Amino acid sequence: MDFVEECTQNTFLEARKQISKLRNHPNVEGWLYTTARNLINSSYRSMYIKRKHEVSMDDAFSNCICEPEINLEELFSSAADLDKLSAEILQKLTPSEYDLYVDYFVNKASVSDLSRKYGISATATTTRIYRLKKKIKNIVREYFMDN
Repeated sequence: MDFVEECTQNTFLEARKQISKLRNHPNVEGWLYTTARNLINSSYRSMYIKRKHEVSMDDAFSNCICEPEINLEELFSSAADLDKLSAEILQKLTPSEYDLYVDYFVNKASVSDLSRKYGISATATTTRIYRLKKKIKNIVREYFMDN
C-alpha cells in the first residue's frame, strides 16, 4: 500500500472510531480534511526520522558485512580514515571556532565555564556551540559528497 492510500485509509478508520461524535459535528468535511492533514504530517515526520537514521552502504561494504569472519571494527576503520577526516574538518574552522571546539568537545568544559572564559552570556555560548556543530555537519556533508 502506498503512502496516499495508507493516509486515506487511516483517516476513515479514525472517522469510524469517532462516528458517534461525527454524527452531530457541524462540519464533517472539515473534520475529515483536518484529520487527513494531521495524519499526513505525522507520517512525513516519521518517515523523516527513519531516513535520518539510515546509513547507505556501497556494495563492497554491504557484502563484507554479511560474512561472519569479518571484523566490523576493521571494516569501519578502513572505510573512513577518521584521523584524516578530523584533521581536514578542523583545518576549515577559524581559530576562534577551533578554540571553542577544543574547549567544549575535547576538554568537556561546561557552558558556564566557557561563558566566563570568553566573557559572553551563556545564551551566546550555546548559540556559538550550535553554530559550530552546524558548520562541522556541513563540512562533513560536503566532504562525503565530494569523495
